[in-house]
Amino acid sequence: MRWVYGLFVCSGFAGLLYEVVFAKHLGIIFGGTALAAYTVMATYMGGMALGAWLGGIIAERVRTPLKWYALFEAAIGVYALATPTLFKLIEHIYIALASDVRPDAPILTFWRVALGALVLGIPTLLMGTTLPIMFKFLRGYLSNRGRIISRLYTANIIGAAFGALAGAYLVLPTFGLLSSTRLAAMLSLMIALYALDRLKALHTTENNAATAPVAIQTTESDDEEEESGYASLPPQDAGQRRRLGLAALLLVTVGGVVSLALEIVNMHMLAIIAGNSVYAFGLMLATFLLGLGLGSACYGKLRHLLTDPAVATIAQLGIFFSIVISAFQWDGLSNYFASFGFMQQYHHFGFGARELIRGSVCAIIMLPPAFFIGLGYPATMALATAWLKSRGEAAGLGIASLCNTLGNIAGVLLAGFVFLNWLGSNRLLFGLAILSLLLALYMMWAGRVAWALLFKQHHGRQRIAAAITALAIAAALWSYPAQWNLTAIATGANVYFVPSGRGDVIDAQESIQGGLTTVNMAIVPDDGKEITMLTLLTNGKFQGNNSLETAAQRGVAEAPLLHQPKRDDVLVIGYGTGHSAQVLYEAGFAHMDIAELSSDIVALADRYFGDINNKVSQQPNVSMYYTDGRNYLLTQNKRYDLISMELSSIWFAGTANLYNREFYRLAKARLQEDGVLQQWVQLHHMQPMDLLYILNTLHQEFRYVWLYVVGGQGVLVASDSVDAMGLYHLDGSVVSDAQPLNAEAQALQDSMLLEPKDVDYLAQKLRVPQFFVSTDNNLYLEYSTPKGNALPDEVFTSNIEMLENLHNERIEREKQHDI
Repeated sequence: MRWVYGLFVCSGFAGLLYEVVFAKHLGIIFGGTALAAYTVMATYMGGMALGAWLGGIIAERVRTPLKWYALFEAAIGVYALATPTLFKLIEHIYIALASDVRPDAPILTFWRVALGALVLGIPTLLMGTTLPIMFKFLRGYLSNRGRIISRLYTANIIGAAFGALAGAYLVLPTFGLLSSTRLAAMLSLMIALYALDRLKALHTTENNAATAPVAIQTTESDDEEEESGYASLPPQDAGQRRRLGLAALLLVTVGGVVSLALEIVNMHMLAIIAGNSVYAFGLMLATFLLGLGLGSACYGKLRHLLTDPAVATIAQLGIFFSIVISAFQWDGLSNYFASFGFMQQYHHFGFGARELIRGSVCAIIMLPPAFFIGLGYPATMALATAWLKSRGEAAGLGIASLCNTLGNIAGVLLAGFVFLNWLGSNRLLFGLAILSLLLALYMMWAGRVAWALLFKQHHGRQRIAAAITALAIAAALWSYPAQWNLTAIATGANVYFVPSGRGDVIDAQESIQGGLTTVNMAIVPDDGKEITMLTLLTNGKFQGNNSLETAAQRGVAEAPLLHQPKRDDVLVIGYGTGHSAQVLYEAGFAHMDIAELSSDIVALADRYFGDINNKVSQQPNVSMYYTDGRNYLLTQNKRYDLISMELSSIWFAGTANLYNREFYRLAKARLQEDGVLQQWVQLHHMQPMDLLYILNTLHQEFRYVWLYVVGGQGVLVASDSVDAMGLYHLDGSVVSDAQPLNAEAQALQDSMLLEPKDVDYLAQKLRVPQFFVSTDNNLYLEYSTPKGNALPDEVFTSNIEMLENLHNERIEREKQHDI
């Protein structure tokens, strides 16, 4: 039967790819907010829950479970091939429903859930059916239900872990969204064909497939082999059996809440410690899944020594201690990344080496609790299935899986939308630890007969073990840190593997959407004197300050004003310190809309950077929206004279969606005919080819493109209007011989590095410019730009030189052509 586990490995691999590509498709449609992401995740698991319940019912009624497994896998593959068309359809429906509705209105969450369920309901329901159906098939050949559940779960999880790694580092960067979907669909179809081939090879007819399970399940040795805890109970002790069954269902359900809530909080914290690129999230997911698989595999070894109630109790205690121990590791892990700053004086760590280090950090946090979750899952599922077997074993497994997945959904929703925002990560982790401890104690009480039988020959050891455990629990509860050391945690050292040196955290806000937003204070030298510098950070990543970067923040907003005289409507995407938005506000626009993902950024910026932003978000002719900038443009039909964007680095997961061709096409549709788009672009730690991709992608949609360099930062300006080729004062008046640019505007004009002719020349040099374009399908920038963080600081100078050479080469070619 080993080939069955091979099928489940491949099924787990394909299932993880489906989850990733479906989430990316829906993220593009519904926006990159955590609210949208977690509602999609909950919807995905909801389909799995219904599928598990339905699969259990089907498995009890069909004569050839393997044939039905193959049919469902084939249906998953066929449906997956149709999903690109379905995603386009629900995008049109969503736009029609959300058109000109306030972009952060609660009704949009309902439409996202409904439309997500519409497209994900069928494939996730089909995926959920596979476990109980394959369990029914194996039950005809193998006697022990716990071992079957453990091996199927282990195989599926290991396949998913491999899919998380391969998807992040190989499949999606190489094939893109559509081809990755086709690859997963092809894998599902191959699984179905192989299952049908094995069915023929086993010479199984519908009749003997139905009778084989009965012959084995009715033997008396089966219950004796289970060692699930029920075999230890007297047959007449129905109350004991009911208590143990209810305890198992409680652990399956509430343990599901703890599992997903813990995953979300740990990923939230690791985004601060280890980074939030697509690769970092792939590592987090892979290590968590690997831990689940290892724990489930170890269950098969432990079950020969312990009963299932004992294994379930130990697993819950393991989760409790893992959470507490991890609470003391966060500070050290941040410092661990910073420690490589000294070593890089002698050896430069490339992208691969940095990802290995990042992966080890993710494993330190994710593996231990996931191991114990995986260890306890087959034990509690076996107990619950055994108690529910009067309904049919596969049906019982389906009900238990339904309860577990519903718990998972509750964990996502409660942790993501309620308790993380309310309690913060520190208190929430402590609460999850307490909940795991209570589950352990409850299972210990429910399975006390099994425990007594286990220790009946070793009463002294039982007392010693209980005393040691009680002391360890008391020590863990007493020593748990009351709060995080935010100065040590939010350093951002994971980005460049060097200490940040931005001073101490003086204020912070934490939420699922904004991550950890902090304001750091440091005393720095400036023109021979010391000044107090405040820096705004998100997950340790720089967002702006009130001193050294103010010139760049002002220049980002002023550069497009040289090309746009109109001052009616402006949209600002990304608030930061609010300085750039204030500059545009002072330029005299009649109305300003601001789209910002995180309310934490706005709150802290207005609180500490009011001297440079004048609390622009609160001005009477300014409308503030807490939403994804792309989703704002997708659902709002308003047109603007200027769209200004000052975002986090492109390598942040999801940010590259605002540098893809489809976004530029959308932005152009929301601009007036003579409208101008402005976008910040980093030049430091950026691969030259990535920079060329950005320039060419923007040029594919806009006829005229400029690149300015202000305060060491790149500023892209683009327009389709020939009027933008003229030159204007910052107040919108026309530049003339009688009224030339003032010194400030002239300095800004002199900072122009590329003009439209240079970008046209770049497209000619690329020969086939349409191939050098980042799109929602190929995801080039999202998977390439994180690698730039491993480049040395000198890449900024080399990028400037490359662009200057491009400009000079174009001028030289024009001179030769004139001659």
